[in-house]
Amino acid sequence: MSDSAIVNGVKRTHYHHAEAKALHGDFLLPLKHVIEPQAFAALEQSGGYLSQHALPFRSEGVVSYRAAHTQVAGNKDVKDGHGWSTVSTSVVEGLNILEVITADRVVAQVFAEYPLEGYVPAISFLGTRFENLRIGGVPVDVKLDIDVFGKKPKGDLHYTKDEGFMGRVMKQTQHLLSSDELPEVTRERYGRYNQGAVVDGDTETVECSLVNQIEGSFPGTTYGHALYVPHFGTIHLATVKMLHHDFVNGVPHKTTVELTMVDATLGCIGHGSASAASAKTNGITDP
Repeated sequence: MSDSAIVNGVKRTHYHHAEAKALHGDFLLPLKHVIEPQAFAALEQSGGYLSQHALPFRSEGVVSYRAAHTQVAGNKDVKDGHGWSTVSTSVVEGLNILEVITADRVVAQVFAEYPLEGYVPAISFLGTRFENLRIGGVPVDVKLDIDVFGKKPKGDLHYTKDEGFMGRVMKQTQHLLSSDELPEVTRERYGRYNQGAVVDGDTETVECSLVNQIEGSFPGTTYGHALYVPHFGTIHLATVKMLHHDFVNGVPHKTTVELTMVDATLGCIGHGSASAASAKTNGITDP
């Protein structure tokens, strides 16, 4: 099944795609354990609605949450002149990672509106937030810029060719990489974007963050949206990975946007990684 509309006498079919997961991880210490995606929800290509609600989760004393909810939805917009809308949402309540990272509520939400004519969607992160995020019990004030993508580029111009969006991304990346003390895991992750989007065959990739500023007297050092906490590891907050792919005549027919609110790489008291509150969309329209 699919979701279709007649545009200028031509039948256009939109295939929805959205995924959301509350938590996943891979630990080597203090115990060896793979955490499979929790409260995982995936949207059917035909659209519709799906939600998952998870009971309290605990992986020994390493990572836990009190509750988790995910939802994905996709439909043809009822407003004239509008195309197809997709939303992916992940909510984690009572998050606790090794008693270092805690939060009352973490919300990741990605909206994508695909046009009736064309392929590149408008992107919004409205609703995304941290509530009472703490590091070592100390409040962390994270100021988000949920409009980092700005308005959808005119026509089918891809975001990687939009001066406003790429200007904001490059400013963020260059600020992040300017510190000589930047954790190596962060430098390796973002160093390849220091000249802009990375092109690999038929795919353009950009990675950035919704974080505009982090304030607080919590233990550790901040580098843009990255936090290094001694004896714990590195935490990347509200990271966004965007890919343009499936190019036809220079136009990307598929745009993938994935938001992860907490992405922790552990060292010292624990070794491994954990990601919490992730949402992803990447529908495609034919022809």
